[in-house]
Amino acid sequence: MVAQVLGSGRPLINLRGFGVDLRIMLPLADVVQDLPRRLVLLDLPWVEAAGATATTKSAVDVADEVLADVYDHLGDEPFVVIGNSFGGVIARHGSAR
Repeated sequence: MVAQVLGSGRPLINLRGFGVDLRIMLPLADVVQDLPRRLVLLDLPWVEAAGATATTKSAVDVADEVLADVYDHLGDEPFVVIGNSFGGVIARHGSAR
């Protein structure tokens, strides 16, 4: 599910909302370019490429699938997560665990 990684340093996971793609979060690259952050832009489970195999049935399923992918990608590496719209809901779901 990881679609694009920009920069280096501690991961800054970016989660977008419905109706847009990861490009909505690209302006953050300019904001964090001088920080020790690695911008990780994600596509979510309902995007066209993943839609054919998605098994999500609820918002909690989507959030759990996204978080599982983040942990699979990063292991136990510390990270920061931010989200836009529904991506914010997923970020909050993950921080509440």
